Amino acid sequence: ILSSHRSSLLQFHEANKDAFDEKKVKFVYLRTTCPFHSPLMEPMMPLFQKDLERIGFDYQGSSLHFPIYSFFDQRNYQQEANMPLGLATDMVLKTLFWDKPMKAAAEHSPAVTQIIDFGPGKTSQRLSMDSLKGIGKELPVLAAAFAKDFKTLTE
Repeated sequence: ILSSHRSSLLQFHEANKDAFDEKKVKFVYLRTTCPFHSPLMEPMMPLFQKDLERIGFDYQGSSLHFPIYSFFDQRNYQQEANMPLGLATDMVLKTLFWDKPMKAAAEHSPAVTQIIDFGPGKTSQRLSMDSLKGIGKELPVLAAAFAKDFKTLTE
């Protein structure tokens, strides 16, 4: 996942298009409101911290009933004293490595029976499924963004 200014991404794609085509690498633009997972978001962190306080999102990682693994460094948020800040920092500033949480989940299989993808939609769900497939693991991937999957999760 690359995150930057739109013009930089367009330049990168154009400069590497032949190499992508040769290796059959698909370059997909994700529809996002800002460059998440990027140091470009550093000025926004104080706003995220204020929002966490405002909405009372102050859970301890030990309150989680199932593991949630970081896309940045594979750590389990259940071990985080200030889980919301760690989660927000990873989502806003840190590089996204899709394979890391999938590997962590696979290591804990068969205890892990499904993956819940909290990404923005079908693309993130597909990336999760492809990452699992790439490490030779098949688990159902439910997307919290989709009503049908969300219903399955809450039943």
